[in-house]
Amino acid sequence: MAVPDQINKALASDEEILYNFEKPLTLKPPGLVFTNKRLIYYKPKTFGIELKDYSWHDLCNVSMKEGLVQGEIEFEMAGNHDIEFENVSKDQVRKMYALAQELKAKAHNALHKPQVIVQQEAKVPQEDPVVKLKQLKDMLDGGLISQAEYDAKKADILSRM
Repeated sequence: MAVPDQINKALASDEEILYNFEKPLTLKPPGLVFTNKRLIYYKPKTFGIELKDYSWHDLCNVSMKEGLVQGEIEFEMAGNHDIEFENVSKDQVRKMYALAQELKAKAHNALHKPQVIVQQEAKVPQEDPVVKLKQLKDMLDGGLISQAEYDAKKADILSRM
């Protein structure tokens, strides 16, 4: 079962086909393509092909039923869009079901991934030591601080340089 060219041309550069299903024993078989980003339903028409694609985020539910030899699978998409295939081999139904569940879970986890917030310490602007020393000198000259206070503060500022 080859993937229709229209689908290959519509794939994004980082998108890969994971599974392709085509309804057997049908003149113009509809099918599904599972990619890592979306589910694509296709149905050949007289002139061209009908494509409908859905993000894995849009998959509300996937269900399957098995009979003795064959089964059926249904994809319930957001917006009341359903895709259903009947009379499919049990093996294919199981593969599609498992893959759809896995891709749905990945899409859900990506949406609800906890965000890590990195807090940075606020940087306190460093005072220019020359400006600070001039302020201290002015305070000393103005009689606001003693010579001992000036000398201690000056030594403190110089030690941090």
